Formats: sequence, C-alpha cells, structure tokens
Amino acid sequence: MEAQLAPYSNLDWVALATQQGAEAYAQHQANYQNLLRSYQGATGKFQQAYGSVTQQMQQLRQHKLQAEDANLGNVIPEWKDPAKKEAGKAAVLGWLQAQGIPPHVADAKLDDAMSIAIVHKAMLYDQLQKSKTDKTKTLRSAPPVTVPGAAQSSTAKADKEKQLHQRLKKSGTREDAMAVLLNRL
Repeated sequence: MEAQLAPYSNLDWVALATQQGAEAYAQHQANYQNLLRSYQGATGKFQQAYGSVTQQMQQLRQHKLQAEDANLGNVIPEWKDPAKKEAGKAAVLGWLQAQGIPPHVADAKLDDAMSIAIVHKAMLYDQLQKSKTDKTKTLRSAPPVTVPGAAQSSTAKADKEKQLHQRLKKSGTREDAMAVLLNRL
C-alpha cells in the first residue's frame, strides 16, 4: 500500500486539476482517498495486533520472572530467606552498576535464576579477590612477630651487647660483667 501511495506523495494537486481537468483530478483524488483509508485501516489493525502480542509477551515474561524468582532459593540456598534474597538481589544490582551496567540492561538480561546465580558468584569472587589483596597489604605492612625464647637476630643481640658493655664501663660491677658474659653465650 505504501508503494501505491508513493506516487501521490509529491503530486502537485493544483497542477493536476488545471492541466488534466476536474474529472481526472476527482478520479485521482478518489483513488488517493481509498488507498489512504485502506492504508490507515491496515496500520490500525497492525498496531492493534502488535499491542496485543506485546501485552501477551509481557504477561509471559512476568510469569517466567515469578517462576524464576521462586526457583532462586533452590539455586542459591542462602536466599531461601526472603529478606536475604532481597538484600542479595540489591547487592547484585549494585555490583552490576559498579561494573558499569545500567539497571535497565541488568533487569532485561537477568530473567532466570541461573544467570542471577552466575552473576552472584562473580560478585562474591570479586569480593574475595578484593579482601585477599587487602589482607596481603596488611600482612606486608605488619612488623615481624617475635616469639618468646626464639633466637634473637644478630642486630638485636649486638645492640644488647653494646648496652651491657656501656653499663659495665659506667658501673664496673661484677654483676654487669657477668651479664656481658652470659649474653655472649
């Protein structure tokens, strides 16, 4: 119908009426009006059918989402508790947004329990990796641990011997001399 209407889109109706007369003008005008009504009727029917199909698809999607939401507790056992499930869903959506995925895209793509479980596991993995690097940084910056009774390092032993020698020089007592000798053992 669009192909049949195309010749009328750039038609100069005034020139048609003056050049071919009123009878040809009336015939073309009637033909154009019939085609236009048919086209509008077909377009209306198409829009109506399209709306009906779209509505049915939304209902089917809603039923599928409800079924998959009920299945989430089986796929992610800790989500059997409704409060934990809602908190977990919010955490997953927040994580996806942090990854640069808009909420409408996440809602459109996460329509089954398995895909939600996969994204949930990816989020947990990222959290684990982050905590691992944080702990590694903490362990690297912590001072070394000394255990009572363990052998002292050579610098600590040298420092202690130096202190004992200084004390012996100042006091000259037998106890300080014995402390220097005992430290060497």
